Amino acid sequence: MSYDPILNFEQIMKFDVAIVGAGPAGSWLARELAKNNISVVLFERSPVIGEPNFSSAGSPAYTVERFRLPPASVAARWDILRINGPTTTFSWRYDTPIGVVFDFRELKVLLLKEAEKMGAIIKLGSTVENVKILNDYSEIYVKSEKEAYRAKVVVDASGPSGVIATRLGMRKAIPIKPSVGLEIIAETPQAPIDVFRTLDFYFGRVWVPHGYGWIFPMMKPCVKIGVGVFQLARYGGGPRLEDFLNELIKRVPYLSGHHIVETHGGMLYGMGIRHHVFKNVIAIGDAADQVNPLGGEGIRHALQSAEFARDVILDAIAKNDLARLEQYDIRWRKYIGWRWWKCRILAQFFYHHFSDSMHDNFVRAVSKITAQEIFDALFEYKIWPSIHARLFKRHTGY
Repeated sequence: MSYDPILNFEQIMKFDVAIVGAGPAGSWLARELAKNNISVVLFERSPVIGEPNFSSAGSPAYTVERFRLPPASVAARWDILRINGPTTTFSWRYDTPIGVVFDFRELKVLLLKEAEKMGAIIKLGSTVENVKILNDYSEIYVKSEKEAYRAKVVVDASGPSGVIATRLGMRKAIPIKPSVGLEIIAETPQAPIDVFRTLDFYFGRVWVPHGYGWIFPMMKPCVKIGVGVFQLARYGGGPRLEDFLNELIKRVPYLSGHHIVETHGGMLYGMGIRHHVFKNVIAIGDAADQVNPLGGEGIRHALQSAEFARDVILDAIAKNDLARLEQYDIRWRKYIGWRWWKCRILAQFFYHHFSDSMHDNFVRAVSKITAQEIFDALFEYKIWPSIHARLFKRHTGY
């Protein structure tokens, strides 16, 4: 008789789907599957709901309705978009709020509660150590638990670490040059009222060498202040992210007298995914590097990947054919098309090769396009027609 390690546990818990990670993608997927009468268990290594809390969390306003997100998770709505170069700045104003900034912690808390209300089993403080794929199910081993788990489908939604996808070879090894970010939430009593309706980006080496800074609104009087560097290790030693963040704060007058509420940071590995599906395992969200490489937007794309996963899982279970999970990979690659490859190429030039004068020229160039065009460039990645062909090359030389 062959050895079955799961028999050593006191109890075997069987589910249709096991999800690893309670970020927006994992919790949203748990909610949607449970709503469709699929038995779901969700493992989250943090014992506290909503942690960690790192995300700038800016998104188009339609994201809330598109994915039926809890309205209470929205911290602010913005109708002004501003791009700051080293010495130039330009703003676009919209007739109505065109974007939101989420309270990232609250978004995760509320989605998790909705998933639990629908019938999903939530296991906080549970670290998944291994997944063993068998014929028509997988065994899930959780650290320090007496129960064992079996599931027809396993979903890796564990964030940038991609613990399951990495172990199964679905991802490349973590690159030595990750892109990294640092962010604070701060009270800003001296900020003018427009700050709390403005999405602010800061480009140029005078602000953040080889990256960019941001100030996003939260519930007044708080804002998110952050810096991100594209492939930090590429530049060797030198200033730390804290130095870049402090310099940004020092150069923005209304941030004088700010009070830090909390600090968080993290890595975006980017472009390391080999396969989104391996047998009965699917990787979604940051675990599948589904973060845009140009600006780091991730929440909307993570939710889109979760929606694709929901559809193919429901189909595969209904037809009792796990091979149909492969449709997930096809749908995701069709969704991103060539857009992210273009964004990655642009990021290489924009963050590695642009001088401050070129960043100023870039701001002057985009000041000539419409508010809708700049929105489409930043959030729909329609970059080549609206910026590159008409303005980018002429004003920057690339």
